[in-house]
Amino acid sequence: MRRRDQKGVILGWVVILLTVVTLITGAALAASFGYYNYVLTRSRRQQAVYTAQSAAEVIAESLSRKPDADNPVAVMLQAYPGTVIEIEGLDEAMGTCTVVSDYDEAGNLRITVTADVGGNVQSVTAGFRPVGDETSEQESGDTYRRWELTAYEAGEEHEQNP
Repeated sequence: MRRRDQKGVILGWVVILLTVVTLITGAALAASFGYYNYVLTRSRRQQAVYTAQSAAEVIAESLSRKPDADNPVAVMLQAYPGTVIEIEGLDEAMGTCTVVSDYDEAGNLRITVTADVGGNVQSVTAGFRPVGDETSEQESGDTYRRWELTAYEAGEEHEQNP
């Protein structure tokens, strides 16, 4: 015979067990979501570094060639120091990319490429010195020259945008 005071005990244990399982499942989901965000942020940060490095390498190669009408990047960077130039035509996964150039006291050129992928901003800076006396005169009358890569600083991290 069953005793009357034990009625519903099993229902109580089932409720307690379901509560414990629900809490464990919720904790596992929260941990998974946190790890997903961590991986996504890290992936975007790494993509920003790769985008900035790739753009800097292409620009460095461009500056090492003789400047002419077929090489507008070299002409623009030399003619308009301090002007932020946006690089267009990048795949959406590569984010956005800008480049700015300036000269130091010795007349050396420095470019800074900045990439933004999902709010993760990274910069790469490359330094150049003029190669020989070879120059090229443009239709505007401005004179441009070839450059040799001297320094390369990669992966400078900026404050993350919200």
